Amino acid sequence: MVSFRHRTALGGLALIAAGLPLMGGPAWADAAVNGSGRTEMLDCNGADATVNGDGNRLVFHGNCRSLRVNGGGNVVEIDLTPGGNVAIAGDGNRIQYTPVEPPPVIAAQGSANQVAAGTPGAASAALAPALPDAPPPPASLVPAQVGPAATLVLDGEEQDRDIGCAGQNVLIRGSGGQFVLRGGCRSITVQGRANKIQAELQPGAHVAISGDAVTLNYTLVGAGPPPVVSVSGTASRATHTTRTSGPNVTTQP
Repeated sequence: MVSFRHRTALGGLALIAAGLPLMGGPAWADAAVNGSGRTEMLDCNGADATVNGDGNRLVFHGNCRSLRVNGGGNVVEIDLTPGGNVAIAGDGNRIQYTPVEPPPVIAAQGSANQVAAGTPGAASAALAPALPDAPPPPASLVPAQVGPAATLVLDGEEQDRDIGCAGQNVLIRGSGGQFVLRGGCRSITVQGRANKIQAELQPGAHVAISGDAVTLNYTLVGAGPPPVVSVSGTASRATHTTRTSGPNVTTQP
């Protein structure tokens, strides 16, 4: 059987025989993760990194040219080339890249995403490098965080949860649940439908509701700016309740 590297080398010889130039050595395939809830370490080998899915915990090595994330609640450590690109379409993603100059160009669509430079943590040392076409090694990542916050992902249908969220970002993807979130959430993103939520928020927190028929009642923990609230789900609402005044309601008909 011809290995991946050998196949690439043979392809290069074919280009030489045809009189075509080789640019930058072997052409490596992109490092791609397609799926949710996966723990992997991959090597870009100078190509691009792509994540399609939710709730993954990933490490990319090897001078990645760019990172594209389509999904929510992903935690990614990545070795980017100087001036690379980071594009995010989703909510609650945490991206940490090795400091480079010039820094990457960042484009993010969604809420509660964080992209920051930082020294790779224990996650990088916990796994052995894996080529893009190799199976993931049998190991698990230690928690990889960007800044002080992590993402609390709540999946499953018709859950009844009473949970602390102090300083954390919360992503709710299940439907038909009842949640009590205590201690001052940093952000709340609701993608599932027909959830009923009572939450304590930090001042200036972000709230994004894209699911339908969601009811969120929240209070603020401490003094500070009001939360940034976005409601796009049909028949959903976010209600700010205080002890001294009536509720302020943001709805989408």
